[in-house]
Amino acid sequence: MVIIQKLIAIFLCVNCFMLFTFFKKEVFRTTTRYILFAHTLLNDSVLLLFTDLVALQVYLNILIPVEFCILLCMIMEILSRTTRFVITAMCLERYVAICLPLRHADISTLRTTLAGILFIWALSSLYVIIDLFIFTAIAPPSYYAEETFCRYEILLLTEWHTYMRAILSNLDFAVIGIILVFCYIKITIAK
Repeated sequence: MVIIQKLIAIFLCVNCFMLFTFFKKEVFRTTTRYILFAHTLLNDSVLLLFTDLVALQVYLNILIPVEFCILLCMIMEILSRTTRFVITAMCLERYVAICLPLRHADISTLRTTLAGILFIWALSSLYVIIDLFIFTAIAPPSYYAEETFCRYEILLLTEWHTYMRAILSNLDFAVIGIILVFCYIKITIAK
């Protein structure tokens, strides 16, 4: 566990250094690909920190109340989903830059980038909000007082809810996969 903590500290330091560089240079803060990259760095750093806290909780055998664990799991799930959508947006941005170079300046503006990031956060949160509504409708009040190890499965109390989540995740994977393959094929043909 000590080695893991050292590796996490190294990754977080490298990410912080890259984020510091991003905020220091004006050209990075106004270019779509760098904004998306910095967003991914920040997002993944926070996710790494929270995941490490959960791993430490399990390693140290510390049970925490379900209420707190639900909040932590929801944040981690949103961060996890946001990463895959931002990476897809980065691929689409490169597709526009290479395959539609004359339209790139019109499409990849600061405003559209920020709107895209806001849309990604809303879409990522939608999944978690649906799971939370289902959970609050099903969970008995006594369940909130229990103590547990943090994992997202504590929100999935029924088998159909677990299947629904798996179907949505597979649908995400398929759509993102199709978008990535399409972009890479078009980029390869354009070169």
